[in-house]
Amino acid sequence: MHSTQAHCPTSVVALRYFTVYGPRQRPDMFTHRALTAALVGRPLRLYGDGHQRRDFTYIDDAVSATIAAATIPTASGVINVGGGSSASLLEVINIANSLAGREIQVHQESPRSGDVLTTRANPGRAHEVLGWRPQVDLHTGMRAHMQALATGSAAYGHAA
Repeated sequence: MHSTQAHCPTSVVALRYFTVYGPRQRPDMFTHRALTAALVGRPLRLYGDGHQRRDFTYIDDAVSATIAAATIPTASGVINVGGGSSASLLEVINIANSLAGREIQVHQESPRSGDVLTTRANPGRAHEVLGWRPQVDLHTGMRAHMQALATGSAAYGHAA
């Protein structure tokens, strides 16, 4: 509220990130679990039917949006940071299968309580206010994530 007063030179931006994934991601997150299952041949636990859709955002894109928000002095309000398109969990599994060259054995379980069916960012304000657009598509980001997992390297590369 303080930043909305006319005499206050401070601007406040709240970035709303949508399903950020990539190297060094928490191991309990879906893309990490799917890629690991594909790499090592481990079964993948899938909650629900896999038709749930998410707006996946590669970590490099989340970082560039954050930097843009920190360097635009007049930015204010809530800004969505999303990958620009949604994909189902089944599509993520198919990409992981393709990248690994093997089929993941999927163990389907009941949906988790409170899990939403679809998330989708409207990144229009991010482009308008920050001049930001996502650069890394899901397939490219998952390939970079898988390469980082496969090498086990602490110095993960970028998806570019």
